Amino acid sequence: MTFEALNPCSPQRAAHLRSDPAAAPGLDPQARLLAQGRLDFSGAQLVVARLLRDLENRSARMRKSNLDVLAAPLGLRRYRRQKQAYFLFREVAGGLARAAAAHVDPALGDYALSLLERRLGHRHYGLHRAVAEALGGLPLAITPPVFSDGDVSTAAAPSHLPELNHAWLRAQGFVGRPTGHWIGRSFVLDGGPRGQLVIKALRAGESPASLANEACWMRRLDAMRSMFARPFAIPTPLGHRRGYLWRWALDGPGREDAPPGLHAEGHALVFTVAADYFHYPNHPVGPRRLSAEQVCETLGRCACLLGRALAHDVVHTAPIPLFHNRTQQHRRVDDGVYDWPRAGRLDQWLDSCRYPNLARSGLRDFEHFRLRADTAFSRYEWIGVHLISLFLVAGSYFRAADPKRVGTDAKGRPMDTRDLFDPALLAAMILSVCTGYRLGFVGRNGTDALPFDLETVVGRMIEEMGVDRHMEEVLRVVDQKTMKRSTFERFLVERGIDPAEVPTVAQGQVDIVLQTGPHLGDFNQPISLPELTHITGAVSADCVARRFRLERGWPPSVLREDEVVENQTPEGR
Repeated sequence: MTFEALNPCSPQRAAHLRSDPAAAPGLDPQARLLAQGRLDFSGAQLVVARLLRDLENRSARMRKSNLDVLAAPLGLRRYRRQKQAYFLFREVAGGLARAAAAHVDPALGDYALSLLERRLGHRHYGLHRAVAEALGGLPLAITPPVFSDGDVSTAAAPSHLPELNHAWLRAQGFVGRPTGHWIGRSFVLDGGPRGQLVIKALRAGESPASLANEACWMRRLDAMRSMFARPFAIPTPLGHRRGYLWRWALDGPGREDAPPGLHAEGHALVFTVAADYFHYPNHPVGPRRLSAEQVCETLGRCACLLGRALAHDVVHTAPIPLFHNRTQQHRRVDDGVYDWPRAGRLDQWLDSCRYPNLARSGLRDFEHFRLRADTAFSRYEWIGVHLISLFLVAGSYFRAADPKRVGTDAKGRPMDTRDLFDPALLAAMILSVCTGYRLGFVGRNGTDALPFDLETVVGRMIEEMGVDRHMEEVLRVVDQKTMKRSTFERFLVERGIDPAEVPTVAQGQVDIVLQTGPHLGDFNQPISLPELTHITGAVSADCVARRFRLERGWPPSVLREDEVVENQTPEGR
């Protein structure tokens, strides 16, 4: 069999073939059976493999009818019912994506791409994932920036650093004996001539190079400010002739009530920030609580900034910390970091959103910026990390209205906080994130054709984020045995065990169940909110496909209403 059609098709005939690929002329019997869905699953896999070889060998003579035949298994329920359906769909979708990227005829490339786009967001988990990953892997013409400051990862603190003390602060305009307050590991002083001054302390066990890297990215992004085109208050690091690292004198301000876990040498980074640098989009009720309009604007703008940075292969790697399993991160190859395409349980989602690395001023915590070439993730995966982080922060905004309602109630029932959620506002937040990211990454605005059902997603987010059904974390025996006794006891105290009881807890004998949630899903189980990873994949792939079209000069994909497949609640997992 070849991918050549024996006779050109009229437009009317081509339209008929889209609904009946088996009617295409020149098909061999096996390909016709595939298009009709009459092959068993193994037979379909073999024929698809042969079609893909022919596609790659004879791409110059490919016809639309050949693409329809290859895409036929994506539309057949018989194959969707198979447990291994994802792997068949992955082969088909990958072949169509390669045809879109490599074919010499733009019209055929456009058509191959549309065959995938019309199935993006399908409710079948395997089909949707295969299509999203194929679209997400399309090649883009992005050249990362070249910086003149060298490899900052090799930066190290000199043996003698200038001291941060009262005399230095007085020289910066902080008269008298300055007082401030701690926010995490940052000591914040107000009232100076340059606004808020932040002293960010190094944690124990961290390399001073991490602080040097953060100062470097502040300067890099400031030099790239014009590319963002949206309000973004980038901090200004305060340095000296040997760099940007300081040593916090032991008698300096804030040392008396400093949080635990800071570096013994007192290494610190100093920078000035905008007044709203610590105004988080999900701040609890109080003077810093954002209004509905403000939180939508903040999330949408930060989404745009994240997308715009990634459009230059500059990536913020942690808008919030995302983990599948924090407990096992020290012995897992992936460090327990959340691999969102696999749709596993999401660890401590609400706690992860407590201090997001985005605020009214824009993006925060520049230590997490990297060039994408330095990371293992694809653009598709990084878009997903950004989107799922923003969706979670949106959900946490409502929980922050009453942060004490967490866990279980007085009768031991899961805390039900669904009354805190406003469905219309949550929908507006999601739309703001999706359209903001699309604007930043693609460079074109638009609210059209988002590949998911917004009403369904909002309802499911409220159902799962509003009720704390999944609270348990399991400390396995194997993990206990890797800990020193002091580490083991501290671990239990940090997770809510009464300090008076901790010395009596046996170590390394039985698994210990801890109440550390809410999580999204039970321990080592799938995510309880599959719609979250479903829309994350759909929007991520949509952004890549739209940028791919823009770079090729192809028109945006416009699907007729009768071409859009079911995209409601995910199924087929």
